[in-house]
Amino acid sequence: MSIAYRDGAVGLVTAAGQTLAVTIPAPVVAGDGMILAVDMAEEVNPGSGWALRKKITTSDGTNNTFVFSRVAGPDDAGTVVTVLANATKSRGSAALAVWSGTDPGDPIHQIASTSDTASSTTHTTPGTITTEIAGCWEVEIVCSKSPNGNPITTWTPPSGFTARKTAMSGAASGESQREVAIGDSGTDKASGATLGGHVWTADVASSNTALYTIALAPATGTQTVHPISDVTTTGWTPTPALASGQPQASHLSDGRDSSYLETSTGPTALVGEWKLGRVVPPGAGQDMTLTVRCRDTSATSVTRVIELMQGSTVISTSTDTTVRSSLTSVPVTVPAADLAAVTDWSDLRVRVTQTTA
Repeated sequence: MSIAYRDGAVGLVTAAGQTLAVTIPAPVVAGDGMILAVDMAEEVNPGSGWALRKKITTSDGTNNTFVFSRVAGPDDAGTVVTVLANATKSRGSAALAVWSGTDPGDPIHQIASTSDTASSTTHTTPGTITTEIAGCWEVEIVCSKSPNGNPITTWTPPSGFTARKTAMSGAASGESQREVAIGDSGTDKASGATLGGHVWTADVASSNTALYTIALAPATGTQTVHPISDVTTTGWTPTPALASGQPQASHLSDGRDSSYLETSTGPTALVGEWKLGRVVPPGAGQDMTLTVRCRDTSATSVTRVIELMQGSTVISTSTDTTVRSSLTSVPVTVPAADLAAVTDWSDLRVRVTQTTA
């Protein structure tokens, strides 16, 4: 089944003390892929099940933009997602877009972000995504903070894109309007396609803009699940640096080798652990594959223990002792016999214990 746009919704804060919230549309069904984009001066949290995939904070700290994802559950349609209760600022915007036909494990194949501080009516999305599977859809998001007293009223998507949802908070004395716009290409992309690098146009120049390019992952015969939150990360350093509150797991799940975690030289039994997103239980007798991409710089020996966990319980263990001088995918098969011990598929984790000389 190909990807198709399902529906969307917006939420606004137009006065201090209000709640920023969106209602998941009634047509949404279990397995749909949901993307929530937010522009707000304050920190936000849409709650359990929503994974923070990217966050950009302005250099002066006056604006935050967030992109969250979630796979819809059977009871999500019609529910209210509270993004921020009792806002202290008087302006904020949120836009939700939902697609059918996306991967039931994770709707995002890859995601890239950039900020643009040049004052202009035109802003370009990051063009750093190359798809690795066929059937992806291209989604682009623009989040902006208008100049005081001169708000943006329209965001025009690039040629070939369809605007899906636009949220504009309206301007107020002493408080800038915040805007979120989401659009998609509406067509399947071939494997190896380069996404992003498109120009969005506003009717007012802005120097405070964040832009995101997303490759939506299509549903195939195999679900793909990524880490969505951190459990243990001490000693692991993210590259590039993360915005405040952004989990290291977001680097492990954006699908690009330019985002990664690294240890200092010569770690001994250094543990990193990350919670996985929604896993649909495999059929009886089916194995699971964990894939870890790794590189051992200037190493002469390595012991890398890769474990699938349910909470604090070890479900399966594999040890890799190959020194890998270049970034390499290491597939680990978790046999069906081990998976039979899983009793809570919502609490699966990956733990890596690294020793390098």
